[in-house]
Amino acid sequence: MTILGKLSQWQKSQAQKEGLEGYMVVSFGTLKLVAAKAPQSIEDLLAVKGMGPRKVEKYGDDILAICSGVVPAVGAGDTLFRTTQIAPETVVESDVTFGVVEDVPAPRDEAHEMIDESTGEIFSQDAQQDMGVGDFLAQLNQILSSYFSQVRVRGEVIGFKCNRNGHAYFEIKDGNGIMRCSVFKQYYDASGVELSDGMEVIITGKPSHHTTYGFSFIGCFVELAGEGALKKAYDDLKKKIQGEGLMDSSRKRVVPEMPVRVGLITSPTGAALGDFTTNVGNYGYTILFHGARVEGAQAAADLLRAMKVLSSMDLDVLVVTRGGGSLESLQAFNNEKVIRAIADFPAPVVAGIGHEQDETISTLVADIGVSTPTAAARVVRESYDHIDARLDQIERVITTSFAQSLQAMIQRREYLQHALERSAHSFIQKPRAMIESFERAVERFSYELLHVRQRLATHEKLMHMYDPRAKLSQGYSIVRDSQGRIIKGVDETAVGEDITIQLKDGKLEAQINKTINT
Repeated sequence: MTILGKLSQWQKSQAQKEGLEGYMVVSFGTLKLVAAKAPQSIEDLLAVKGMGPRKVEKYGDDILAICSGVVPAVGAGDTLFRTTQIAPETVVESDVTFGVVEDVPAPRDEAHEMIDESTGEIFSQDAQQDMGVGDFLAQLNQILSSYFSQVRVRGEVIGFKCNRNGHAYFEIKDGNGIMRCSVFKQYYDASGVELSDGMEVIITGKPSHHTTYGFSFIGCFVELAGEGALKKAYDDLKKKIQGEGLMDSSRKRVVPEMPVRVGLITSPTGAALGDFTTNVGNYGYTILFHGARVEGAQAAADLLRAMKVLSSMDLDVLVVTRGGGSLESLQAFNNEKVIRAIADFPAPVVAGIGHEQDETISTLVADIGVSTPTAAARVVRESYDHIDARLDQIERVITTSFAQSLQAMIQRREYLQHALERSAHSFIQKPRAMIESFERAVERFSYELLHVRQRLATHEKLMHMYDPRAKLSQGYSIVRDSQGRIIKGVDETAVGEDITIQLKDGKLEAQINKTINT
């Protein structure tokens, strides 16, 4: 008996001891991998896909004992069933054959001999044991789960219908076959696609055989295939969303001045993350980042999950961003549920998606839609940049005014110096007149000096007056309402309203108990 046969017998025996189905001990697919590798140590066994530390700890000694006498996984002349390995993101056309029988020997007398798929052994019909339908279907589903954990299948939709619970049932076909499909409501809604007969779609999921309803492909995500279908779906959804007013400028919210708590949703491995964080500036933000896939079958679900988490984080603004791409790669941002989540988000949303030509519906619905992650960063930092520019302007005004005053003082001093020199010369020539002239000059000099000092004091006051920090240091404060707007008068407030008071060394959160007009 081959190793695979021995392992299969051990699996059944162990399952009986534990009162479990055989696949719950170790799946048949994993047993095949063990038989092919014939591990001789714990390290070898841990390297087999499907043999985690817990299974190795529990069953490792038994399995290694079976594998210690190394025999080919299948007997001489037996048929080896090999399966093409498919990566999770690979698009699988419906005409792809997954089970390819290779190295088939000469035909046998099928009337008298059969192949035991679980062990690879050939036996006569007389020796075959009966198997219940339920047992057979359980083994069939075990094999299907082992070989097809998740695949993407393309085909044309026919016979589409939704039951009263919202579950979708239909068939897809191509020139080589037809297959029944089921997509449960939560996955169908999350896909954001309204299916109808004749559409070409790609369904991500896995095959299953139900004991009552038979074979079906259970989908966990549906997406349209083909540029034409994607464009039509885009136009139809855009028209629907536009008709509901979700793109109207009247509902757009503005990003508050000097935002502090910034939510960020993008791929943790994409370039958009670096583009945004590099360009948003160092203004003391608290950036709450939630990574999400921004492309592929799981992107819409990731984006919805991220927005749900960040919706409770008391954000000043949310940024959703990614780089450019094709219409197909941007489908998550043309998903109706994602679009509505953006529209309903409690804080203003900035969507920086793609490039100039990549106009997604999410961008149109967002409070501010820009074309790149860098542009999204500029939106967030805009109010800080304006304040920086204003402070620079005030600094230039103060510096220029002081320089002009200093130059005028120097020129006046030079004039007075010349006047004194002329007076001294006249004093030598005409003593009495010069003395009188000198006294007048000294008097004028004293007056002018006093005047100069007064002007310097005035300019010094102006410097302090223009310095915002001096205002706060003098006991002034800036009062803002709950929306961050500066309150300039009593009539702009209401009793019970929450306010923020900015002082020289921090902020106070307060509530208005009473208003008094003066």
